[in-house]
Amino acid sequence: MKAPDVSGEDILSAPSDEEATKESVERDLCALQQQAQAELSNSENSLRELEQRRKKGVHSVGSELQGFLNCFADFLSGYSGIAECAKAADNQFGGLAYGTLSIFLRVASRKQEREEMLESQMREINRYFPRLNDWQSIYPDETLKDRILDVFADITIFARRATEYYQYSSWRRTADAARVKGDIEVKVKEIREKLPELRADCEVRMQKKIHELAQAVKSLEERLQRKDKEEDTRNLATLHQAIGVAKIVSNQEEEIRNLDEVLRYTFQPTGRPALGRMMTWEMLLDDHVFAEWLKGRGTSMLVLSGNNDRRNTLTTLSWLSTAATLLVSRLHKQTPVVPAFCQKSAQMHDDFRPSLKLTIAQLVYRLAIIRPEFLRAHGVEINGMIHGEEWNSDEQEVTLKAAFSVLEKMLSAFTPDETVYIVLDRPDKCFFDQYELHRDLHFLLSSLVTTIGSVPSKVKVLVIVGPFRPSFSTVSDFLEVGKRESLARLYMERLGWHQSSF
Repeated sequence: MKAPDVSGEDILSAPSDEEATKESVERDLCALQQQAQAELSNSENSLRELEQRRKKGVHSVGSELQGFLNCFADFLSGYSGIAECAKAADNQFGGLAYGTLSIFLRVASRKQEREEMLESQMREINRYFPRLNDWQSIYPDETLKDRILDVFADITIFARRATEYYQYSSWRRTADAARVKGDIEVKVKEIREKLPELRADCEVRMQKKIHELAQAVKSLEERLQRKDKEEDTRNLATLHQAIGVAKIVSNQEEEIRNLDEVLRYTFQPTGRPALGRMMTWEMLLDDHVFAEWLKGRGTSMLVLSGNNDRRNTLTTLSWLSTAATLLVSRLHKQTPVVPAFCQKSAQMHDDFRPSLKLTIAQLVYRLAIIRPEFLRAHGVEINGMIHGEEWNSDEQEVTLKAAFSVLEKMLSAFTPDETVYIVLDRPDKCFFDQYELHRDLHFLLSSLVTTIGSVPSKVKVLVIVGPFRPSFSTVSDFLEVGKRESLARLYMERLGWHQSSF
């Protein structure tokens, strides 16, 4: 059987094509593959005869060549994806490439042994080499593409040399194998030098791409953070306007500082005898009820009430209000704490009395400042509640229930592992109908304890009511019958804490 002419110009260019363009290399490789497959098709009809003559003299040459071409066609199909190997830039590329070259080299120098293993080794290689079709999407860099295709061209020419070698007669191959260093060995050396450089270059480019990707991700995160911040600002402005807290909300630290000055000026005026002792943090911690409330791990509400020294007849401020400013100042850098101060001057005038609904709304707004991201997910729902009929009702209990519903919703922004402090100072000075003060204040306390008992986070509430003396039995009248026992465990009071007792 005549061996197919796989070394002609119609299959691959002459050795001078080693410096051919990338397009030529790819085209020549495709032509080589197609020609090999065509020759195999022509040989299939004689396959049975060749198998019978495989072990007989010179006929074994044709058998060996057909076996080689059959495997080599499959090899070329897989090998067309060599550029994809650069993507992985790992031992698979270098190892398989060097393994392939080693196979050819062993066949060239030890004819019989290499020819026997060639078919099985090429089939093994076919399972690993990917395709060239997706190369452009892997490394679009032109410089790297040139280097990859240079190596590809070297391997293609090397494969052609191996193909020509298999066209030789058995004696010719034996003589050629005896040469000290032939064209195949030279080409192998060139490829062995280029592959490590190429792989190192791929690794550098991969690291560069990783760095660029990290920078892009960082830039994207910064843009998203700016976008979130802008959205938070808009949401807070919308909430601020919707709940109508513009007249009573100010900078929290400035508000506490100003109230402290008013309290100190009222109870310890400069140049005059002090009108009773000022509340201190040590006094608070020494009180066992306050200490138990502060150190307790669960949700609870503490109500403080007491009278000023009898010499303080010219103010409606409470000396206990200092407990509120001390607590907020101590905690605001450690944990979420939201205060609402209903009286911030020595005398409370009707024109400056905030409504109780706006006082609760102030707590809502300050919670939203701490958790602005909560408004991104629930802003529409909260705005719907604020613009609902209940919120805008003329009946105080109805509108207060709506306000506490919004407060409960905002408290749900905090996790069970978090503790939120609410400080409500002098709600007895809110704009109540004086004839309904007793009832309204007890309704407020019942609503507060019900709200904090309904959220997953730990909530600690401090309520200072000045001289007013609440009664939990009255508070419980407003609680649901089935919840009275559980909510009673959340309620604490320290009544009769008079300034004159120190």
